Amino acid sequence: MKVVRNFVALCLITSAALLAGCGGDPSSADVMEVFNAQVEKQAQMMQSIGGKDAAKMFDRMVPKVTDVDVKSCDEIRDDVFKCDIELTAILNDQESTKITTIVLGKKKDGSWAAM
Repeated sequence: MKVVRNFVALCLITSAALLAGCGGDPSSADVMEVFNAQVEKQAQMMQSIGGKDAAKMFDRMVPKVTDVDVKSCDEIRDDVFKCDIELTAILNDQESTKITTIVLGKKKDGSWAAM
């Protein structure tokens, strides 16, 4: 019986930890995913407009985001957060780091989107 109680307690603790990760403000990985999705979407638009050559040119002109660090986030309304982030990117072999503010909203599927 003690084994069953311990197993149930472990399941409850694990479930609580997983649920805690589902809510709240966006993580650095979430922000990186949003940036990568935006760049991919723009690259596809460039290719549909100008073909593969335009997509290659776009690829050379767009900085490659290498690191995102979420410094702080404030919920400005339900599931919409204004976040201060530190962004590191490389363009033409030059790395630069910038602190900026972005607004992200949580979609119904749980993923994040730029607002």
